Amino acid sequence: MNAQEIVDEFNHNVSKFQDGEVVAKGAIIGVLEKACAGKDNRYLVLKELTGHTSSKELSEAQWYGLLCLVQPHKPQGGHWTTQRGEVDLQIICGALLARHITQEGQIDMFSPSETPLQP
Repeated sequence: MNAQEIVDEFNHNVSKFQDGEVVAKGAIIGVLEKACAGKDNRYLVLKELTGHTSSKELSEAQWYGLLCLVQPHKPQGGHWTTQRGEVDLQIICGALLARHITQEGQIDMFSPSETPLQP
């Protein structure tokens, strides 16, 4: 799944949200942060999905979209994880981070034609 497909799926789930309050928001953030390998990367993934870096700014519909994406699960006596599979969620986060870097033009910083040490 590429980054655009991930965003499209997220937006589709946001649009399906009816009413109510999403629970286990802390679990969603914790599992997402682990998959993103840190808070700073989580902020960037949130920005790609929602336009916000802070989870405090998310609507309930966006929380629902994150719930569908992260699929948090706590086995009896265990720690929070994802039903999606940890590697799959890491791949999703990686795709969104790569999209962010590309859109910000940061990938171009590493272009061989741009390096100061030319042969």
